[in-house]
Amino acid sequence: FDEPSFKATFSITIIAPKDRTVVSNMPVSSSTVTEKEKKTVFQKTPKMSTYLVCFVVGDYDFVEKSTPGGGVKVRIYTRIGRKEEGLFALNVAVKSVVYLQNYLGVNYTLPKLDIVGVRDHDASAMENWGLILHKESVLYINETTSPITQQISVAYIIAHEVTHQWFGNLVTMKWWTHIWLNEGFAEFMECMITNVFFEKWRFWRYCLEADYESALQLDSFHSIHPINIPKLNQSENDIIFDGIIYKKGASVIKMIKHFVGKEKFRKSLKRYIRKNQYANTETNDILKSFDEVSGKRITQMMSAWLNKKGYPVIKVEENGECLGIRQEKFSIDGMNNEEERKMLWKVPIIYKADINGSTKTFVLRKRSERCLSKTIFNLNIGSVGFYRTQYTDKQYEQLFNQLKAGKLKAEHRFHLHHDYFAFAMAGMKSPVEYLKYLKMYAEEEEYFIWKSIDSSISNIKELISNANCTEEINKFVTQLYSKINEKLKNTKKNDDFTKLLQVLIYSRLGKSGNKEIIDDSFKRFDDYYNKQIIDPNYRSAVFEMVASKAPNNSNDYYHKLIQVFKKSDDINERKEITKALGSSENDEQLKLTLELSLTTEVTLSECSLLIESVADSKPELAFRFVAKNVNILRYKFEESLTKIIRVSNPFSDERFTKGYGSGELSSATKTSFA
Repeated sequence: FDEPSFKATFSITIIAPKDRTVVSNMPVSSSTVTEKEKKTVFQKTPKMSTYLVCFVVGDYDFVEKSTPGGGVKVRIYTRIGRKEEGLFALNVAVKSVVYLQNYLGVNYTLPKLDIVGVRDHDASAMENWGLILHKESVLYINETTSPITQQISVAYIIAHEVTHQWFGNLVTMKWWTHIWLNEGFAEFMECMITNVFFEKWRFWRYCLEADYESALQLDSFHSIHPINIPKLNQSENDIIFDGIIYKKGASVIKMIKHFVGKEKFRKSLKRYIRKNQYANTETNDILKSFDEVSGKRITQMMSAWLNKKGYPVIKVEENGECLGIRQEKFSIDGMNNEEERKMLWKVPIIYKADINGSTKTFVLRKRSERCLSKTIFNLNIGSVGFYRTQYTDKQYEQLFNQLKAGKLKAEHRFHLHHDYFAFAMAGMKSPVEYLKYLKMYAEEEEYFIWKSIDSSISNIKELISNANCTEEINKFVTQLYSKINEKLKNTKKNDDFTKLLQVLIYSRLGKSGNKEIIDDSFKRFDDYYNKQIIDPNYRSAVFEMVASKAPNNSNDYYHKLIQVFKKSDDINERKEITKALGSSENDEQLKLTLELSLTTEVTLSECSLLIESVADSKPELAFRFVAKNVNILRYKFEESLTKIIRVSNPFSDERFTKGYGSGELSSATKTSFA
């Protein structure tokens, strides 16, 4: 009966040592204390799915705050002595509850909302109704030592989990096939909420790179699944919590919002939540709400987007004096099989014919449209459509010249880059042309665009890692990043994303051999090792530089990093070091890192991170270690499917399996993982 559609009420009683904190989904009804024990009886829950039942027993401090008018009491539970680090999360949680109540027109239905820090939680968080569990690394904020990226992570994960109190808890999917109704909407609303309360972060732009671009990349593989996964068994529900459900789900929701308009979108969600409180729904229920409120055939339009894998590339075609458009499925290798060649989507295209023109909407319902406009400037305004756009060579020349002249908006510059890179990777455009156009971004100042560029550089370096041209690519990177690096040295801007951009440029130039930055990293680390303060935003980059660029492969700095790791009680600092240790170019150091993962000096999360970090740089070394110690890891993780898959994931990469002796790989796998 552990299925989402079997809802029930729960009356929970817990007997625990009397000095422990005991919390569950509902507030305490009564408590009886004896000499050694405490019996806590909780109020009966509303009708809810079984997977949302939760209780926690432990030693905790807490901070609390109520929504205006004393409506909902919100608490953040932390380790003893760390409650001040829960204040940032507390404020985000309270603001999220208030925002969602107003936006959806339905109040949070429980009397309280507790958020509890758990050190070794499998996921970042779990949205149990009234009792959210959070991994500590995405809950605590220390004003002195937490980097900006940590604040961003805490903000959007808190907003995500609070959204689940409506999308998932109050209204629940009937079956795991429709899990995107939970996760897609939570992912989408986290961007809306954080964009409202943290204007300085311009969060929609951050989500473009973090969600939209990531989803497009993932959904271009032939082996991927659709958003709605048919014939899913109960035992398979662990495998579907991936980027398609979360990130493509959120991207498709964003596309619907812009097609129906923000007010009709909001009214549709209000109707959906009000109508289905305490009940279970399927995808058609939310689509029907959009149909009825907007007067548009959203159910019909969204069928392919939700029930088929992949997405289209919209190609501009010259037809005499007119420009037409044509759709076909985009695949990462540029090749479609017979079934994929037949795929069609109803594509809502929001476009401009020229740079000063008005925004227009057109739905491409067939393979092609011979004449859309005499000119086309932008086929995806604001990057709101979940598709790629391929222009003619003549148009690309014009667009990149406009980019160089500073005439394109940031979102346009963003999708122009990530689409062209995808086409170069798929063999649809020349890599040489991509690198030529990439140089035009040399003076770009937007962090989210540079993050996209930097991700592309990482992909290129990985692809050519065995081609003996490291020196050439490092020279290209140095030339590309140097202009913005000099500009950032002299900038008077002090906003968060300027700081993040400075760190990104610093890190990439250091990895590419910039001696000035490498020397600076070692100086920063030496100062930090000698108890001086380090800018927390640079800490991760410095740790990685020290691990990978030690003079003559010296062990001194490696052991100093290990010492800092063992002495630190800062969860995020420890996480940064675990990731950095895997970047060492010394195999003996990497072996020591792997051995560290089996000791009692690391948590379960740190164990998997240490192995993953080595697997990213030396997969064959990590594979041999995991194969040799698989029984120890099974015992350590207590058969946790999530962590075992996470540790093993790098070994499924095609570049690894091709490079590793197939006979040896097969033999080791059969012996160790049987």
